[in-house]
Amino acid sequence: MLTNARFSSLAVSACVTAALVTVLTPGSAGAQAAAPGTVTIDRTGQIAPNGTITLTGTYRCSPPQPGPVLVGVKLTQEGATASVGGTTARCDGKLHTWRNTGPTESPFVPGAAHGEATLFGLDSSDGLGPLPFFLDTDGQDLNLRQSLDSRQREQRKGQQKAPACLRPGPSASVPPLVPLVPRVSAAFRIPLPRD
Repeated sequence: MLTNARFSSLAVSACVTAALVTVLTPGSAGAQAAAPGTVTIDRTGQIAPNGTITLTGTYRCSPPQPGPVLVGVKLTQEGATASVGGTTARCDGKLHTWRNTGPTESPFVPGAAHGEATLFGLDSSDGLGPLPFFLDTDGQDLNLRQSLDSRQREQRKGQQKAPACLRPGPSASVPPLVPLVPRVSAAFRIPLPRD
């Protein structure tokens, strides 16, 4: 025999389960209440020297939504998995870019990985607390590239070389410009100033 407390607990559990099934089942009234959306993840990500990961992509969602919409990202590489940052989506029907950056506890390295972006929202209109609803997911293999820190970028800027014809000293590959001036001026009949 069920006591009143146990019956109430079972009833609440049944209601929560029914609400989740309604919201999460494709084709259900709850799933159709949220306007559709799309999300993509780019095939290249960045990993900073300190292990911070940056992933990017695009999304589109239409108003109105029953709650805030977010872009969440999961990264997997050789058994290691981590969530990378989060972006609040603006649902106005237009295509937007997202950029999630965050530190990870997992030892990710430059190279092949798998990323999965999910466009989802949180609906608290039923008073049961925020229930997730999913609009779209895009998962694909990607390449993590080592990004430069600010010191490395400055060093690289300083290493940029001028073209050989503008560098001081003789050059075997490109003759200096000064001896060419009289030839060019003669060919185009440009008078040169006299000293």
